Order: sequence, then C-alpha cells, then structure tokens
Amino acid sequence: MLIISGIQIKKGKILKIMLGFLFALFQLYYFSQGGKEII
Repeated sequence: MLIISGIQIKKGKILKIMLGFLFALFQLYYFSQGGKEII
C-alpha cells in the first residue's frame, strides 16, 4: 500500500508540473498573439 500510494503521489506531482508547463506555454502563445491578460 505504501509503495502504491508513493507512486500515485509521484504521478500527481508530475501531472501538476506538466499542467503548469502547458499553462505557461499557453500564456506565452496567447500574449505573443497580442492577447490581453487572462483572468
């Protein structure tokens, strides 16, 4: 159980990092297109 929960925590951290990276890329693309601030 401890090993499984540990893997799930690692996957969760990787998922959060990936989502944050994609969001940053989206913002860079949006601003490069002359968009205004995203709320």
